[in-house]
Amino acid sequence: MILSVTLAYLTLPCHNLNYLNKKIKSTTLLSVTEATTPMVAFLVLIFSPVSFWMFVSQNTYSFQGHVLTSSQAR
Repeated sequence: MILSVTLAYLTLPCHNLNYLNKKIKSTTLLSVTEATTPMVAFLVLIFSPVSFWMFVSQNTYSFQGHVLTSSQAR
């Protein structure tokens, strides 16, 4: 996204490099955060239930194993 915008600016001969430099410096961080925020939110939405489920399933399995071994020990 940012690379295509930069390439589009560089291919236009009417823009001078000083304006392009100021434009890139002022908008790079903002456009990076705007571009990555939905992706990060999407990954968090996907991975938080998955990691929670893995944590719960691991604890449940270990708890069941503990219960089985203690009942067998009796």
